[in-house]
Amino acid sequence: MKRGFVLLILILQTLTISAQQNPAALLKVRIDSLEEALSKAKADKSKTAEIYQALGMLYQTNDDSENALKNLQEGLKLYEESGNNQEAANLYTAIGKIYADRRDNIKALEYYRKAQNIVQQTNNPKEITKINLLIAEAHEQKGDLRTAREYNLRALEAAENMRDEKLTGNALSNLGDIFMKLGNYQDALQYTLRSLEIKRGEGDKAGMAHVLTTMGEIYTKLGQYDKAIAYFQEGLQLAQQINARQLELNLYLSLFEYHESKKEYQKALEYHKDYVALKDSLFNIARDRQMNELAVRYESAKKERENLELQQKVAEDQAAIQSKNQLLWAIGIGAVILLVFGLWILRDNQKLKQLNALHQKDELEIKRKNEELEKQQEEILKRQEQINQTTAELEKQKEELELKSEQLQFAYEAINNTNAELREQKEAMKQQNTELRHKNLQIMESIRYAKDIQEVLLPSEKRMQEAFQEYFILSRPKDIVSGDFYWLSQKEIAGSKKTILVTADCTGHGVPGALLTIIGGNILNQLVNERNMSQPEEILQALNDAFVATLQQEESQIGDSMDISLCIIDQQQKEVAFSGAKTPIFYVQNGEIHEIKGSPRHIGGLHRQRKRNVVFTTTTFSIATPTILYMISDGFYHQFGGRPFRKFMRENFKKLLLEVSDKPLANQKELLEARLENWMQDTDASISPFPQIDDILVVGVKL
Repeated sequence: MKRGFVLLILILQTLTISAQQNPAALLKVRIDSLEEALSKAKADKSKTAEIYQALGMLYQTNDDSENALKNLQEGLKLYEESGNNQEAANLYTAIGKIYADRRDNIKALEYYRKAQNIVQQTNNPKEITKINLLIAEAHEQKGDLRTAREYNLRALEAAENMRDEKLTGNALSNLGDIFMKLGNYQDALQYTLRSLEIKRGEGDKAGMAHVLTTMGEIYTKLGQYDKAIAYFQEGLQLAQQINARQLELNLYLSLFEYHESKKEYQKALEYHKDYVALKDSLFNIARDRQMNELAVRYESAKKERENLELQQKVAEDQAAIQSKNQLLWAIGIGAVILLVFGLWILRDNQKLKQLNALHQKDELEIKRKNEELEKQQEEILKRQEQINQTTAELEKQKEELELKSEQLQFAYEAINNTNAELREQKEAMKQQNTELRHKNLQIMESIRYAKDIQEVLLPSEKRMQEAFQEYFILSRPKDIVSGDFYWLSQKEIAGSKKTILVTADCTGHGVPGALLTIIGGNILNQLVNERNMSQPEEILQALNDAFVATLQQEESQIGDSMDISLCIIDQQQKEVAFSGAKTPIFYVQNGEIHEIKGSPRHIGGLHRQRKRNVVFTTTTFSIATPTILYMISDGFYHQFGGRPFRKFMRENFKKLLLEVSDKPLANQKELLEARLENWMQDTDASISPFPQIDDILVVGVKL
C-alpha cells in the first residue's frame, strides 16, 4: 500500500514538471483531464456535449483541426438531439470556421447557413450580423465578390443601426477589400478610410494593420506612391508592435510588390529577403511545435508504460511474499517431522527458486529493453524522415531565392543600361504634358461656356422677383456644371393666376447631369407652357413618359433618371398643390416644420424603377398663415463631414431649416452655406476638408 502511494506521488510530480517546462505538455494534461471527465459523464448528454465542445476548442487552439472537427461534431450531435439550438448554432459556426481555414468554402457556407437559420429565429441582430460577415468572407475566398459585397453591405447597415462600432469597422474593412479586388478604387478608399477611423478609435491595432495594408495597395494601384508607402510602413510598425507575424509577412510581400512596381529593385530585394526570412522562421516554429508534440507524446507513452510495469512488479512482489509465507508455514510443520532433512531440502529449494526468479527477471528486463530500443529506433527514423523532408523544402526555397536574386540583379543592371531611353521618354512626356494642359484648358473653357448656357436656361432673377417677394437659391454644383436645376412658370389657370415651381435632381453630376437638366427643362416647357397641363400628378406622369421616350429607355441600356418636386402655388386661394418623385418638400408655419414625401418612384430610369406601378399623387396644404416653403435636392443632407465622421442626415437638415426659418431669406442662405462649409472642414476624417460628394440645391420662398 505504501509503495503504491509513493508511485502515485512520483507520477503526479513527473506530469507537473513536464507541463511547466513545455506548454505542449500542459495542453496534453488538459486534454487528458477532459477525456477522463468525458468517460465519467457518458450518462449526462448535456455535460458530455459541453466536454466535447471544450475539447474541440482546445484542439482548434492548438491547430489540430482533425481532432477539433471530430469533437465538435460529436458535441453538435448531442446538442441537436437535446434541442439546444443556441449551442448548436455556436458549433455550426465553429465548424464552419475550421472548413474556411482549410479553404473548403462550400462546406463552410453549409454550416454558416445552418447557424444563420437558428439565429434568425432568435431575432438577435448582432449574431445575425456576425454570421453575415462570415458568409461574406467565405464568398470572397471562393471568388464570388458580388455576393460577398451584398452580404457585407447588409451587415454594414445592421451594424450602423445597432451603433456597433466593432462590427461596423469590420464590414467597412471587408468592403474596402472587395471593391479593391473589383477595381473600384475610389469606393474602396472611402470604405477603408471610414474603417480606419473606427479602428483607431477602438484601439484595434491588428485591424488597423490590415486596413493600412489595403490602403497602401489601393494607393499603389492609383499611382499615389507617397501615400502608399506611408500606409505600408505604418501598418508594418503596428504589426511588429503586436507581434502579428502573419500580418507582418503580408506587409513584407506588399512592400516587395510595391517597390517592384516602382522598379526600385534594390529595396524590393531587401523586403523579399525579409519576407523569406520571416516565412522560414514561421515554418521552423511550426516544425518545432510539431516535434515538441511528438516528444511529449513519446515521453507520455514511455512514462505510462513504465508506471504499468512498476505496478505489475509491485503485484508480483506481493504475490511472492504471500507465497513465501505459505511456504514457511509448510516448512515449519515439516520441520517438526524431519527437521534436519527438511532444512537441507528447504535450503536447496530456496536457492533454486532464487536462481529461477533471477533468470526470469533478467529475461523480462532484456525483452523490455529490446522493445524500447525498437520503438526508439522507429521514432528516430520518423524524425529523420521529417528532417530530410524539411531540409529538401529549405533547399528548394533557397534555390528559388537565389533565382529571384539573380533576376532582381539582372533587372537592376538593365535599369542602369536604360537611362538614356528614360531621358528620351522624359522629354517626350514633357511634350505630352504640354499638349495635355492645352487640351485640358480647351475642355475647361468649353465646360465653363456650358455653365453660362445652363444658367441662361434657368429662371432669371427678374422672373423670380416677379413671382416671390422674398426668396433665396443655394446652388453648389459638385463640378462646374450641375445635375440639379430649378424651373418656374406663371400661368392663368381656371381664372386664377398660379405659380409652378420645380426643383429636380438628375442622375449623376457634371456634364452628363447638365445635359439631363436641359432635357427635363424642355419637357416641362412643352407640358406646362404649350400643352397647358395643370394637375401636378398628371404633369409628372407625362414628364416620366416623355423622359423615357427621349432617352429611348425601352430599347437602350440608359438607366438615367430624375427625382423631382413640383408645387403649384395659388396665392389667391391660399393653397399649394404638391406632387413629387422620390423627393420631399418642407414648409414652416407658426414655428413648426412639416414634411411631405414624394411618391416612391423616379422619373425615367426604367432599370432603376422597382415600383413602376406606383402612381404619382397630389397633396395640398393651406398657406393662409405665413409660410416659408423649402424645395431641395438630397445633396445637402447626404454630405459627409463633422465629428464623428458621418452624413449630415435628413433629420438634422430639418432642424437646421427650423433654426434659420425666422431669419430673412437672404440671411438664411448665408447661414446654410456657413453650416455646410463648417461641416465639411471641421471633421475627424483622414481627408480635411472632406470633398463635396454631390450637387447641392436648396430653394426657399416666402408665401
